Amino acid sequence: MPTVTCNACNAGFDDEEQQRLHYRSEWHRYNLKRKVAGVPGVTEALFLARQTALAEGSNSDSTPMLYSCALCGKEYRSSKAHAQHLNSRSHLMKASQEPNASIAGITIVKPRPERVQRRAPSAVEEDEDEDEEEEWVEVDPNDKDNIELGSGGAELVITNKSEKGTRVRTLGSREFIRYYRQKPRPSVATDRALALSLASSYKSMGLVTVQSKEQVVRLKVLRAMNKTGVETMRTKIGMKSNVKRDFILQ
Repeated sequence: MPTVTCNACNAGFDDEEQQRLHYRSEWHRYNLKRKVAGVPGVTEALFLARQTALAEGSNSDSTPMLYSCALCGKEYRSSKAHAQHLNSRSHLMKASQEPNASIAGITIVKPRPERVQRRAPSAVEEDEDEDEEEEWVEVDPNDKDNIELGSGGAELVITNKSEKGTRVRTLGSREFIRYYRQKPRPSVATDRALALSLASSYKSMGLVTVQSKEQVVRLKVLRAMNKTGVETMRTKIGMKSNVKRDFILQ
């Protein structure tokens, strides 16, 4: 039955000499750091597994390994980065909330998957050449050219003629999109037809679209009369104010 115990490592010893040797071990120091951080300690088996993983990572001749934390699920390419993660605040907080304290110190070490080698530029060029050869289409030189450039070469005008009529498509760059969104002005014939239809609909509703010369003259006379009437009223008001002022002075 052990007579002395270590509270940081939860380990028991038969005598004080074994306890002193334990206090000098790296396992005890590691658990002391975890205790200061408020995280429960790990068993000796987990600590030895961690040390083995770190030792394998320090060996540059060995196969590149991938270190992952069993608690957080994060993976690291170096043992140093994994060790920093074990001492990080997020890992320690998550370990303090974990009911099973043994999971907090488990490190999963596995070989790093090999990267997929990129294809050589020469192989890519050969594939592109093959695609370009497949995309070539034979064209009859006797056919009429239905494609032309417009607006100084900035637009591509494609004309398709069929039994139903002629269809014209204009393709351009994005910098002309504000012009494409604008609605073009109607032609002269369309404008006249639209004006006549609107005038006829207004007349049917009893509205007058164009004022006659008599109405224009009448409006001018009324405006002149209103203007002279206002001036006459101003003159009368001015005369009354002058009379009142003279009466007061006398």
